[in-house]
Amino acid sequence: WPINTIWIVFLNTTKPPFNEPDMRRAVHLALNRQELINKALDGAGVPCAMLDPKLVGEAALPLAEVEKIPGCRPNKEQDIAEAEKLVKKHHPNGIDIEMAFRQVGNYSDRSQLVAAQLRRIGIRGTLKTHESAAGYAAFGKGDFTLITAQDRAMDGTDPSDPFSLIWTTQGGSNYGKWSDPKFDELAERGLKATSKAERAKLYHEAQRYFLNGAPSAIPVGWVEGWFFTDKNVRNYKQSPSAYDNITFMKVWLAK
Repeated sequence: WPINTIWIVFLNTTKPPFNEPDMRRAVHLALNRQELINKALDGAGVPCAMLDPKLVGEAALPLAEVEKIPGCRPNKEQDIAEAEKLVKKHHPNGIDIEMAFRQVGNYSDRSQLVAAQLRRIGIRGTLKTHESAAGYAAFGKGDFTLITAQDRAMDGTDPSDPFSLIWTTQGGSNYGKWSDPKFDELAERGLKATSKAERAKLYHEAQRYFLNGAPSAIPVGWVEGWFFTDKNVRNYKQSPSAYDNITFMKVWLAK
């Protein structure tokens, strides 16, 4: 069941090596989202999508189209070959970088998987662990090179939410300081459009533009949760947000 949370790999665009678009493109191409979700999330997730169709409906780019975009394709052979070329273009012998994450949940496991995938294309990472609050402080100041695993949970299910929070220039979680005027314009027009069809058209264009470029906040996928409900539980309804249904005020037991 969706929990309205997206796993992001953040790249810092303000300093080497990810101030270079080719290097950001290489990471986007190299990440095997299906493998990451299968191994780290027991398969509970929607790979590579910027918007989850289960949450926002038509505003999300159809998953059949997402899977054909370089970087998002399930068959990674061509993507990895292109990523290797981009890295070698700037760093013939590969490059060593620091990869950061907050010590919460299963971020350590996820980070090791991300590091292993990027090692295949010549980006060798040393993992740096932050206590949770210290990690947020460092990320907010731009004190990182690459963040291997950082979930962003949404309060609502409007398609504008992740755009405004993560990917636009002024986004509060735009840790990598990625900025693209065209993307900002599409996001703003999508936010203001009054027609549902027009909004979907604009968001589709924005998603295609982002995923075919050299992004900074790279979507691994939307995280889902496994739910098990006892047969005696009454009136519990799964919520499309991790922040809802946590008080159980209206839930009761049959016996």
